[in-house]
Amino acid sequence: MCIKELFIKFCTSEQAWERPEGLSNTLLAWWVVRGDVDNANIVWLVQSDDLQLAEALDAEGFDGSLEWLCGADLNTKVKLVRHWTSELRSPDSFDIVVHRSCIYNDVYSQLADIPATDFYKRFVTTIEGETNAEDDFGGVSREIGKLAVTEMFDEKNEWFKLCNTENGSRCYHVFHKHPEEKEAAKRDGHFRFMGRFFGKLMFDDFPVDAHLSRLMFKALVGTPVELDDLSYINHQHWESLNKLPEYSDEEIEEMCLDFTATVTGAIHEKIEVELCEGGADRALTKENVEEYIRLYTVFLEKEGDRERTAFQDGFHEVMPAAWISIFTYQELELVLCGIPKINVDDWMTHTMYSGRFKDKTLDHPVVVFFWEVVSEMDEEKRSKLLQFSTGTASLPIEGFGGLQSRAGARHPFHICGVDPRAFPMPRAHTCFNKIELPDYSSMDELKENLLLVIELEIGFDMDE
Repeated sequence: MCIKELFIKFCTSEQAWERPEGLSNTLLAWWVVRGDVDNANIVWLVQSDDLQLAEALDAEGFDGSLEWLCGADLNTKVKLVRHWTSELRSPDSFDIVVHRSCIYNDVYSQLADIPATDFYKRFVTTIEGETNAEDDFGGVSREIGKLAVTEMFDEKNEWFKLCNTENGSRCYHVFHKHPEEKEAAKRDGHFRFMGRFFGKLMFDDFPVDAHLSRLMFKALVGTPVELDDLSYINHQHWESLNKLPEYSDEEIEEMCLDFTATVTGAIHEKIEVELCEGGADRALTKENVEEYIRLYTVFLEKEGDRERTAFQDGFHEVMPAAWISIFTYQELELVLCGIPKINVDDWMTHTMYSGRFKDKTLDHPVVVFFWEVVSEMDEEKRSKLLQFSTGTASLPIEGFGGLQSRAGARHPFHICGVDPRAFPMPRAHTCFNKIELPDYSSMDELKENLLLVIELEIGFDMDE
C-alpha cells in the first residue's frame, strides 16, 4: 500500500495538507502505521520537514511503497527511521535515580510500568552519591544504559544465555525456564521491559554492546524462522541431532534415547517433556530417527517463545513494527549493535589462503585486488562482507585472531581461490569463516561481483 492510498484513507478527516514547494506528489507525506498495513491502522501522516532527505529520495525514484523502502540501502533506511523518531521525540524529560550496586533493578523499578510514550522523553539520570541531574547531558544516561544491558546479559540472572555459535562470536538468546504461572508472569514483565529498553536505545541511536541471536533479530523484523536458524542457538546440539541418521541401528540403540527432552524448572530442577504423546515410552530407533529429528526441531523452535514474544512486544511498543519491518535481520543487527570498526590490517594478518591462492598468497593478483577493494570499502560494506563470510557482524574480543570454527578451535579468516568457470560468483562457508573467490582477471570484475553478493544476501552462503 503506497503513501497515496494511505493518504486518501486518512483524508476522510478532511484535514488540510499543504505540499512543500518543489516536492513531487510521491512525497506528499511520510506514513507511520502500527500493525497490519493492509488494515491501515494509521497513527498519523505528517509532512516531511526534511526536504533535503525527501528530495534525495525523490531523485532515487521513491514511490512511497513499502516494497521500495525494504529494497533501499541501509543508510537510506536509517535516515528514514531517524526522521520518524524525530516526529515522536518529546521535549520533556524523565528523571531516573540509580545506585551503582543495583543499576538494572533501579532502572526496572522506575521504568517498567510507565507508558510507552514516556520512552520518547529524554532520560536524565542521577547516580546516587556521584552525580546530579544537571550533570547529565547524555553521557551519564549512556553509561547507565550500557551497564544495565550488561546486567541483562549476565547469565546469573537467567534472562539470556550465551549461544554456542559456529564461529565463536558472541550472541545471546533468551534463557527458557518453566516456572510457576505467577513467576512466569513476573518474568514476562522483565522481558517486555528489556524489549522496551532496547527499543529506547535504538530510538536514541545508542548502539547496544551485545548481539542478540539470529532468531531474536528475525522475530523483531518479522522474518519467518528457518530450521537451520536453530543452529545459531546451540550449534553443537544441532549438529549432533542432524548426525543421527548416519549412525547404525546398534549405535542408536546404545544411546538409550526416547522421545523426550529436558527443560529447566523454576528451581533449576530438570523436567522431562514428551516430544509426542507417549514419548517417554517410545525408544529411538533407526526407523523413527527422522520423526525424532522433526519433533525435536519443533520443540527447539518453540522453546523460549513466551520470553521472545514478550521482548518483541516491548521493543515494538517503542519502535513500531512497521518501521522495523523495512530492515533485514542482518541490517537490524548493524543498526542496533553499531557497525563495528574493522581493522583491515588485523584482518589481513589473520587470514589464510588455499586453492589457487595457496602458493602466492599475498602476491597473487586476485588477493591484491581483494584487499584493495576491502580497504576502499566504508564501514557498512566491510561489516556486510564480515556478515557474509562469517555469519555475524560481531567479532570475538581478540578480533580476527579469535575466530573459531564450528568445532570450537581457532580458525582464521580463509580465502580460497577457485576456477571462475566452475564458480563465477564469490561463495561463503560461514562455519569455517571462509570465502571462495573466483580467479578474476581484473579488480573491477572482483569488486562488482563481491559487492553484488554481499548486497543481495541470497543464495551464495553455502555451508557444508
